[in-house]
Amino acid sequence: MESGKDILVPDLLAFVKAFECKLRLWEHQLNQNKFTHFARLAELRPTPAACRRYAAALSELRGEFERRFKDVCACEKEFKLFSSPFDVDSVDVADDLQLELIELQCSESHRTKFALLSPMKFWHSLSASSAFPALVREALRLASLFGSTYSCEQLFSRTKLKKNKTRAQLTDAHLQDVLLLASSSIKPDIDSLSASKNHQPSH
Repeated sequence: MESGKDILVPDLLAFVKAFECKLRLWEHQLNQNKFTHFARLAELRPTPAACRRYAAALSELRGEFERRFKDVCACEKEFKLFSSPFDVDSVDVADDLQLELIELQCSESHRTKFALLSPMKFWHSLSASSAFPALVREALRLASLFGSTYSCEQLFSRTKLKKNKTRAQLTDAHLQDVLLLASSSIKPDIDSLSASKNHQPSH
């Protein structure tokens, strides 16, 4: 399963479903004494009884995944609205989103734009207008859900680096500003910021 800064919950769901499908395939193949994806195991020539044990272990692992991620899978329709809005049936979304979704799906220009952009960039482009306020609000809510602990772990690591014995005078407010700069992917416009300041020439 992949991890990274830009992994969202819809991405996490896709990884989980793909892995569960692989487990189901491997379980079926081992029950059939087939080793298509287990070259090393094929060299060992396991007995049918051993293959059944391996298949049972995979079945148990798949069941554990289903239990662990059942809350995420229960929201699959919501995530699909974010990642594939043009493939969602309007009756499957909340009442306050239905009319906006129909209008969005009937817009060829928006359909073309979605094909050219990532879901995140597509919804960001819509947020600049007031055409689909409810849909954009829902999309931003889904986009705010982290699909991995990468960002949190990275923030804790940077906190440890920034706040140490040599920086004992660092206040909480300054630490917050430093961490915001360290964790943000937004590039500051230095030229615009410096242009608004009064520069004092050296003598």
